[in-house]
Amino acid sequence: YVSPAGDNISFARTRADGRFIIRPGFEAEEYRLLAATEDGSLCRVEVVPHEREHEIVLVLGRTLALHGTALDPEGRPCPDVQVIVRGGWAQVSWGEPVALHTHAIAETDVLGRWRLERLVPGLTYTVSARDAMTGASARRELGPYQPGERGPFTLRMQPPAE
Repeated sequence: YVSPAGDNISFARTRADGRFIIRPGFEAEEYRLLAATEDGSLCRVEVVPHEREHEIVLVLGRTLALHGTALDPEGRPCPDVQVIVRGGWAQVSWGEPVALHTHAIAETDVLGRWRLERLVPGLTYTVSARDAMTGASARRELGPYQPGERGPFTLRMQPPAE
């Protein structure tokens, strides 16, 4: 639960039957719930309570996956490169700016391929890569995207500035 002002946060875990109870500790005209599964599926709902207790059904949505390749300036694959994706403040699907922050880390395989899953849809992401051996790096802005699979995206590694 997040208050309309964004400052009061309460957490709850579902029981075995999928039910949960949130006791925010204050009265409000409207409550905002953001639910997530361990695999990253999300749901957000606004609740206007008509009585002290009532039942809400949350349907969790699909997540986002980004994938691509890291290549050197000559177009050769860059293996063992760390790829980091960060997302933040966004105009998400429910129509208002929300402070959602997410990040994920992957490492490229021998063909320079990378894949990042369970990302929050609707955010704009900064994807950066850095080769610890050579110092080469790349950076790219992606999104916002709806749930599902997006890519392939090419990260062109550049040598470190001298």
